[in-house]
Amino acid sequence: MPADYAKSLGGGGAFRLSPCDLVRYLRGRTLWLIGDSHTKILYRSLQCFLIDFWQNQEAVIGAQLIYNNQVEYGGVLPLLRAKFATRRDVFLVNFSAWHKKQPDWWDAFKPALTSIGEFYQANRRQWPHMLFWETPAKHEVASSGDKCQAANGFRYRRYTGGLELAPAARVNMAAMWSLGIVENRIMRESLSRFSIPLLPSINMTVSLEEAHVGGAMNSNFDCLHYCSPGVPEMWIWNLYDAFKNGRTGIRALQPSGKGAGRFTCIKSHTASFRI
Repeated sequence: MPADYAKSLGGGGAFRLSPCDLVRYLRGRTLWLIGDSHTKILYRSLQCFLIDFWQNQEAVIGAQLIYNNQVEYGGVLPLLRAKFATRRDVFLVNFSAWHKKQPDWWDAFKPALTSIGEFYQANRRQWPHMLFWETPAKHEVASSGDKCQAANGFRYRRYTGGLELAPAARVNMAAMWSLGIVENRIMRESLSRFSIPLLPSINMTVSLEEAHVGGAMNSNFDCLHYCSPGVPEMWIWNLYDAFKNGRTGIRALQPSGKGAGRFTCIKSHTASFRI
């Protein structure tokens, strides 16, 4: 089923996406991935997808991005910008799954989103390239313990990206909360006030209960994370599509400086390494 969904992304463009397409927007920049275990999976998928361009950098994973006295400069974002990042770098942020691990996560969630939005607006001129990534759907483990439970009453509209709800599903608030639909709705409403670009994830994954890791990795049946290749590669497409269509304001940079000709994209859309 993930392959069927992928066919609808960009009219099949997800299947034609090459490392050369994406690297045009990342060349000369650092892409900072900040978030939870979903972000770690996206990082590993990007590492595999861009293997010919890889220079062994690691991702930064962090939850308390700002106003954190335990981190130098008051948080992960201020620290990166003070010590490591450049103005042209890109920050891809997600953190809602980690907030759920706190007993008071609901009370802290909206203020955290507002803080991120205000921080983005206050620093937008100097640090313009920040995107927020929706949290994908989490399914319940079936009572049999050997599969992830389907979300009944929800239908993904592949060619519009929308989520259609049957009347029964609209009033099933327990399912809306469990899947993550409510928190993503709040995320969109909160961050849209600050014009932070959002990358989609929730609508697509509500009907992909069979795409989870399941029992493949450990004895605990996993209905939170998604297998790669699969859904994470669709996230890569969404990231590229946001760059290409100008929704993020991030433009491709031309090679410059020492080693600018080290990597070359050739007509066959493959990446080649030249010593």
